[in-house]
Amino acid sequence: MRGIQLIIAGGTLRDDSLSIVGHFAEEMLEHFSADKFFLGAAACDINFGICTPNMAEARMNQAMVRIAREKILVADSSKFQRRSLCRIVLLSEIDKVITDTGLPEELQQQIRALGPVLVLV
Repeated sequence: MRGIQLIIAGGTLRDDSLSIVGHFAEEMLEHFSADKFFLGAAACDINFGICTPNMAEARMNQAMVRIAREKILVADSSKFQRRSLCRIVLLSEIDKVITDTGLPEELQQQIRALGPVLVLV
C-alpha cells in the first residue's frame, strides 16, 4: 500500500470488536493529534452522554476525544434514548452528529440545543 503509513497502538486486541485497548494504547495516543475522530457507540442518552458497555473501550475513546480537533458521532437513530455502562463523552462535547432520518424531531431539537451540528442522512 504505497502512500499509506499505518501506526498501530500497543495494547490488547479485543476479540469481539478487533479494537486495541489498554494503558499502553491510551498513553501512546497522548503523543498524537487527530483532525477528525469518528465515534460509533452502543448508546446515546441526551443527558448521560455517548456510551459503550466496555470500560477499556470507553477509555480509548476518551483518549481520542482529548486529542481530536473535531469529534463526530456516527450512530443510527436506534442508538438514541439508550444508555450503556460507560460514558465516553457528553453529547455537548461533540461537534457533529450524523444519523438517519428516523430520529424523532424532539430529539433533533434537543441535540441541536446542546451544540452539535446535526446531519440527517
